[in-house]
Amino acid sequence: MFNDSSLERPLINSSCPAILRLIQIRFPDLLPNVINIETPIEITARIAKKEAAKKTGLDISDIGVIFISPCTARVTSIRNPLGIEKSYIDAAISMKDIYGALVRNLNSIPPEITSESTRESMEWAIVGGQAKILGLDSYIAVDGIHQVIKVLEEIETGRLQGLDFVEGMACVGGCIGGPLTIENTFIAKCKMFAMAKGLPASRLTEQELDSYLEMYDNGFISLTEPIEPRAILKLDKDISKSMRKMEMIEEMLKYLPGLDCGVCGAPTCRAFAEDIVKGENQKSICIVKTMESFKSKRKV
Repeated sequence: MFNDSSLERPLINSSCPAILRLIQIRFPDLLPNVINIETPIEITARIAKKEAAKKTGLDISDIGVIFISPCTARVTSIRNPLGIEKSYIDAAISMKDIYGALVRNLNSIPPEITSESTRESMEWAIVGGQAKILGLDSYIAVDGIHQVIKVLEEIETGRLQGLDFVEGMACVGGCIGGPLTIENTFIAKCKMFAMAKGLPASRLTEQELDSYLEMYDNGFISLTEPIEPRAILKLDKDISKSMRKMEMIEEMLKYLPGLDCGVCGAPTCRAFAEDIVKGENQKSICIVKTMESFKSKRKV
């Protein structure tokens, strides 16, 4: 898959939903560079449902998968996925919401529930981990949506040559720096590397590898829908309605922080406001404004 000469270079990882939205809106010419494979969590959900259905005899539609999420962008990707018609994940819970209850009940977790983490799976959540696992030399790993924008601009204008792979993550540090995580990003990074050292390396048998390749060829773990460029200003076919919606967007922007942090799932505050006005993602929240409101209430 990676050695396919027909793919555009550099390849861009498809694992960060905020970066996918960014490319769709701001860098549509780079869409052919995006790797045609789903995120690890989506792949895990599909395999888990398939195995559970086989074990229980239930239909896949009767089996639920709940994701404990490090960021709101992944919650958005469940409701409005890119590259697939429907997510196999049914709901998401914030890490912050479940952390306390999980820690308090660690002793009650059945001993038969064991971790199957490997060194590679632990490092995947840290920016640069994907390229390291792939064993690449000609790559760059960049985190923080503003830095990713700079890199994509250089690729689009041809100023960045000779790369095989670009690993872009909206959150600083990668998924471990998501806004719904608990630990300080940099402390978490050190802890993750330390834990990864004590874990076994991933070992796939030829049979397992063939099985995964078959899943990819069958579209089970790959993107199944084309990611089309999104016209930012196409709000409505009716010009008068389009103008009213533009006024609503401008009004909404007055109350947004203007940080373009990407943690809501939209790459910019304008894209976030546009989603709300167009009715495409009305359940999204601006976590920055939510935290500001929470802090102000605590002071009172």
